[in-house]
Amino acid sequence: VNYIVVSFLGYMTFCGTTPANVLDGYPIAAPLPLAARFALAVQLTLVLTGVWLPLNRAAVVTFLYGMGAELPRLPIFALITALSLSAPLGLSALLGGSLALPLGLTSSVCLTIFMFILP
Repeated sequence: VNYIVVSFLGYMTFCGTTPANVLDGYPIAAPLPLAARFALAVQLTLVLTGVWLPLNRAAVVTFLYGMGAELPRLPIFALITALSLSAPLGLSALLGGSLALPLGLTSSVCLTIFMFILP
């Protein structure tokens, strides 16, 4: 719902000149865009910790240890989590801070998982 509302309002505001990230078109200090940025940050944080990390850990464990393997002990589990979080951040740093490619790759992989594997 958040994406639909922000996308619709962004298009209604900017029409054909809508930026790739709709929120970049609004002033940084304006209260409503600031609230939308905050809501998006909260939503992405909750999705990362509640959906993406568990799915990613399970995929890595299955890849490394096979189907039905138990989760490894804490040091290996923490290492998998740290590598999963640092890989997109490292790629973003190599790209000069741009998150478009890391987010695009992550989104495409997760969307594929949700569409074809989970149902």
